[in-house]
Amino acid sequence: MRNFFDFIRRTWLLFLLLFIAPVIVIAIFAIKEYVFHSIDLSAGEWANLMGCVFSYWGTILLGTLAFWQNDRIMQLEERNAEIQETELKMKSTPDFTIDNILLSFGNFLERKLELESIYRSEYKETYQSEVDINEDVSFLSLYIVLKNSSNASAHNVEVYESVLDKNFKNHLFIMGSYVHTLIEKQDSIILCYYIHFDEIKLQNGVKFAEYRFNLNYENIYHHHFYNCMKIFAGIMDNKIAVQASIGEQHNEKMDLEPINVVNDIKEQ
Repeated sequence: MRNFFDFIRRTWLLFLLLFIAPVIVIAIFAIKEYVFHSIDLSAGEWANLMGCVFSYWGTILLGTLAFWQNDRIMQLEERNAEIQETELKMKSTPDFTIDNILLSFGNFLERKLELESIYRSEYKETYQSEVDINEDVSFLSLYIVLKNSSNASAHNVEVYESVLDKNFKNHLFIMGSYVHTLIEKQDSIILCYYIHFDEIKLQNGVKFAEYRFNLNYENIYHHHFYNCMKIFAGIMDNKIAVQASIGEQHNEKMDLEPINVVNDIKEQ
């Protein structure tokens, strides 16, 4: 009933006009009858007139109630449609997780790292690993394996990767976007990063590169999703440290451009 009165408040002007209109008509008749004596109505006729007015008001009230009920039915149908769409979207939602990290440099052949899970409040998953080194490392290849751990396929997966400059001129790594058209359920994609540490300044005894960007993708119904990601690789105290993070899923598409990139390159 409260919703009905809310409806009346929203349509109060029309409601007021419809209710006042017969009162104005009766007032005009009354003025002519009792002031100007230009109308001669008997008691029965006045009673009939009032009966017509009450019938009119009843019709207005019933019509208003019917209109409100139709409005409520439409709202409920729209809400049910939204709920069904949300349920369908969630049932068909891909979900990416970090499966493993591979690393190679110098004489160190490509190897899967032993990952340690750590807690970071802004990410749903963060893994790190360290590798002892006994040689100078100038070039490093880092591969982050993301797995679609859901039972739904991911479409148009947009990622940021670094592209190897085969001519070894200027910067060895260039960030660029890449689109994977389809990643089926339980399939994986590999994000590739090539880092030339000789081109990175030493900061507090550490050389590092860090990338923050968004992983954008769609489900089969073209609903957009994204996860924030962070990739880090650094050299310190005869160790290579690697860390990869992926954030919670969001139901929209975000700018793919990397943000807050910490990557201090010497000018050529």
